[in-house]
Amino acid sequence: MSLANFNHSLFFASKVLDNSLGLAVKRHFKHYGVATDLIIFDGPRLGFCFLENGVGERTSSVIYDRANSSFSEMDILEWSMDNLFHNVELLHISGITPAMSSNWGILTLQLMKEAKRRKVKISFHINYRAKLWTHSHAKSTLNASSIRRLLFGRQARCNSSFRY
Repeated sequence: MSLANFNHSLFFASKVLDNSLGLAVKRHFKHYGVATDLIIFDGPRLGFCFLENGVGERTSSVIYDRANSSFSEMDILEWSMDNLFHNVELLHISGITPAMSSNWGILTLQLMKEAKRRKVKISFHINYRAKLWTHSHAKSTLNASSIRRLLFGRQARCNSSFRY
C-alpha cells in the first residue's frame, strides 16, 4: 500500500467472503488508494492473522487462522488473465501466497508464468512463515519457479530458500 502514497497505481486481487467483513477489506484498501476491482466476493470465510504483542521477556506471538478461507480454497485462477494483467507493469507476490494451500503453490507458479509470458516484471517477497509451511516445502515450491526477477528477503533466507 505504501506505493499508492507515491502515486503508483495499485490493484489488489484476492477472494473474500461476501458479507460485511469482505466489504470492510475492500473499504480498507480503497482508503489507501488501492484499486479493488479484482476482489472476488464469494467463499466460506475470511482468513485472519492475530498478533499478540510481547512484553518484557515474553516475545510476540502470531496465530494464523487462514485454513479454509475463501482465498486459500481457490483451486483455479478465477480472474480473467486479460483483466488481471491489463496495463500491469509489475506483479508482486508475497511468499505467504504459495503457503496458503497446495493449490496456491501451483497457482502462484501459474501467475508468474503468465506474467512472464506477458513481459510483466515480477517481484517476490519470500516472507517465509514456519507456521504456514515447512522450509523444505517452501524451498521445493520456490525453486520450481525459475522465473524470479526481483526478490525481497534477508540474504540468509534467500540463500537457504534458493539454489544460488
